Parts: sequence; C-alpha cells; structure tokens
Amino acid sequence: EQPMDGIFGLGWPALAVDKVIPPMQNVLPQLDAPLFTVWLDRDLQPAQAGIFGQITYGALDNVNCDASVNYVPLSAETYWQFPIDGFSVGTYSEKQKDQVISDTGTSWIGAPTAVYQAVIKQTGATFDRQDQLYEVPCTAQQTAPDLIWTIGGQTYNVPAVEYILDLGLADKNGVKQCALT
Repeated sequence: EQPMDGIFGLGWPALAVDKVIPPMQNVLPQLDAPLFTVWLDRDLQPAQAGIFGQITYGALDNVNCDASVNYVPLSAETYWQFPIDGFSVGTYSEKQKDQVISDTGTSWIGAPTAVYQAVIKQTGATFDRQDQLYEVPCTAQQTAPDLIWTIGGQTYNVPAVEYILDLGLADKNGVKQCALT
C-alpha cells in the first residue's frame, strides 16, 4: 500500500544471498562521499506529507539529523556492528564493553537483557500482554531519563521522546500509553 517499501541493501557482501553485490556497494563509487544518513520519523502522523523517514546517500542530512559525525571502526564487515564503551539510564550504569548492531530494518532498540531490564525499571514500564510490548504513560516522553551510550569515547544521549513512542495505545482505564522501544 506504500509507494515504496522494503529494505534497500545497505549491508555488506558477506551477508548477501547468493553472493549478490548489495546495491549500496554498487553505488558507493558514484557518491560524493562514502556515507549515508538515516532518519526515521517517530510520529505516526508525520507533518511532512506522509514521509516516515529518509535515507540520504553520499551526504549528511542536516535537516533531520545532527551534523556532527564521529567514526568508530566496525567490528567486522558483516553487520553494521561496532563496540560500545558503556551504557547508562537513570541510576543504572554499565561500563562493560559490548558489541552492538545498528540496523535500519527496525526502529526498535535491541539490548542485552540486563540493559533492557534496567530501562524497564528506570521508566516504570509494564508489559501489556494484549499489545505484546512494554508500555508507559505517554507523559514519560517528557520525564523518563535519557539513554546514554558511550561509543568511541563519545557520549550520545537518546532522549525519552526518541525511545518512547506514541502508537495510539491506551490502558484498560483509557489512559494514553506509549511503547517502550
């Protein structure tokens, strides 16, 4: 039903089916710079005429994304996998190095169980069996703590409004609920 859907091959050749060269690998030599910027709109009713996100090839998207770029080496040319130095949310802090994957196939954030449990505790999220996800009152978008990632010695804050999404949900009392992503 969408004018375009699916995943454009941003991955590495090592993961390609039948050794097909992924589209991004083919287009790299034609780009102004060997990079791409991904922006996903968090709003179900986007203000930009039904635009739910954008991929900018060969340049930075200075309209929707931060203009500063910091690079860290990939752990391997398979997934967009790289090391992190630590993570914190509220009173929880984990300084253990770990591996993470940046994946444009979903807007959800994946994390080790201990980290996810800490986010649940710090936000007061509860599991909704009907919706099959963790939910918080939507007011938590303004009150929940930032997710703080340390990557390559740089700290990146992800505010609650970016990881607590309004999916139009409500609890059994009709209180507006948002999804913990």
